Amino acid sequence: MNSQGGKVKNCLSTGNGRLASDFGDRGGIGSYQGGNIKIIGNEVYLNGQDNQDADMEISVVGAIAPITIEKNHVHNCIQGCIQIAEGGDGSVVSYNVINGFGSAVSATPSSSGKWGGIRIGGGTGSAKNVRILNNVILGGLQPNTTSHAGIYVSQFDNPGLILKNNIFYNNASKDVFVHSTGITTGIDFSNNIYYKSDFANNWYWKGSDASSLNEWRSISQLDNASLDVNPLFIDPVNYDFHLGVGSPAINNGVYVGLTTDIDNQAIIGNPDIGAYEDQGPDFLPTSMSAIRSGGNRVYVLDAVFNQGGNSLNSIVINYYLSTDNKFSNDDLQLLCSKTQEILSSGQTSSLIRTTCYKPSNVMRSVNYNVLVMDDASNNVVENNEINNVGVAGVVSW
Repeated sequence: MNSQGGKVKNCLSTGNGRLASDFGDRGGIGSYQGGNIKIIGNEVYLNGQDNQDADMEISVVGAIAPITIEKNHVHNCIQGCIQIAEGGDGSVVSYNVINGFGSAVSATPSSSGKWGGIRIGGGTGSAKNVRILNNVILGGLQPNTTSHAGIYVSQFDNPGLILKNNIFYNNASKDVFVHSTGITTGIDFSNNIYYKSDFANNWYWKGSDASSLNEWRSISQLDNASLDVNPLFIDPVNYDFHLGVGSPAINNGVYVGLTTDIDNQAIIGNPDIGAYEDQGPDFLPTSMSAIRSGGNRVYVLDAVFNQGGNSLNSIVINYYLSTDNKFSNDDLQLLCSKTQEILSSGQTSSLIRTTCYKPSNVMRSVNYNVLVMDDASNNVVENNEINNVGVAGVVSW
């Protein structure tokens, strides 16, 4: 693609350059000397030959204006997955899943870092002020003794590189390789997660290997807010890289100006690390009814529905009397409460009757709405905080 402006969006690119008779770059999606191009929401994999040199799955070379590469699934990369080389200053690589790179056999890469996850700078020139944000980078296949890393920063002038909110997961390769002669003025790495069973030679900084996050921090003076923990993906074996309950990636990212994740879900509060923003639980009262019994008792029947994207651990449910259908601090709290324990995404709790008693300051001959308030103490951060109250019925004395 050689143009100023335009999009490559929601496409499938696979199988290019697989025949011995094929020639040319033999990559997936490419831009040469373009600019202001957006490469969004594509699936790109298995382009090029296994035993000959070929281009990366997404390759930007010689760009004269920024390129946006976001929300793509780039996997089974025979060579490397994504590169920005010889230009493309100010480009953004964000919310991509990069899974499996460097599977080429019986071939010699044409340059350093060619079989890596994301390569910044390459060919014959630099890429300045590139931002690499909220990606999941996993399954690097090259040995950790090579330059073919999850992130490769070339020998050229690559100042201002930002690497934030990314997850590196179970790469056999190094996670980060910064070339010995690279110019890296003003680069900033933070709030990343690195995870693998063995961190030996996992990072490379201008001539020195590091085998622990603390050692990496010492030699690079970067990544002080990053973690070396299991991100607790929901099901990585089956390629589900959403964040599970209790993931250390939840709310541990840093604000980078992005508003939606790879699923086009909104970023809620403090960003999460990785490509998927945890949507949290979102619960609301349902199947409600209320009747008065005897002089002081009110029986309330209600259940809780968790319509959010993650499990609910525990909430307290309180009950109120209100002269309208909205909760306010003037409403009267009924003398009762209950606790709802673990509730999975999409699950509705059992329907339970709670016996409540009226407070002493109830006025006679006034119709009160019985309000059910889930998470009355507001201890759980939800995707939607304004749907926790429902009307179960009307009572009076």
